[in-house]
Amino acid sequence: MPTTITIRIADEPATAPRRLFARYVDLNLAAILVTLVAFLAATLGLFPMGSQLLIAVLFMVGCTVVLAAQQAVFGNSAGKYIAGIKAVPTQPRERDFSFFMEREFKVLILGQAFGLQIASIIAGFVSLYFLRRDGTTHYDRNLSTVIRYSHDNSRLFWLIPVFAPSVAATLFVFAALAQLSVEA
Repeated sequence: MPTTITIRIADEPATAPRRLFARYVDLNLAAILVTLVAFLAATLGLFPMGSQLLIAVLFMVGCTVVLAAQQAVFGNSAGKYIAGIKAVPTQPRERDFSFFMEREFKVLILGQAFGLQIASIIAGFVSLYFLRRDGTTHYDRNLSTVIRYSHDNSRLFWLIPVFAPSVAATLFVFAALAQLSVEA
């Protein structure tokens, strides 16, 4: 039986800034994990050295699988937990790995246009239009899910361990750059 993270859910749909913040945190954490695995695979000579498009698609699919697995195992993703939101099926459906894989791929394709810059911006505006008009995005409507949020702010504590390594790395880089400019 998987461990489940529970948050008290209000009956109000989550706003666009909460959803975008959660997606930002989720994608960054997933990208870190996928990058570490790719680095280890490349070090061992196991990483496919194909075209840049192939590598980009592998990273996108890898991030999608990491997010779906995280939600299937823990009941929520780290970004959604920190933002206090949760994907809730509106129809009786098991919240298992296949459900989250389907949802993450629909978000990736319909909500982010596979990360293509201009198409992703257009897809984001389309999602925002449906979110403001109906209170749900078109991919959530297709999956019969809704994103609800919690008013409990105790989960914000988890921002510290999530972002502390990146803040420490940034400070380290700035200190190293300052040393270089002084010596030059």
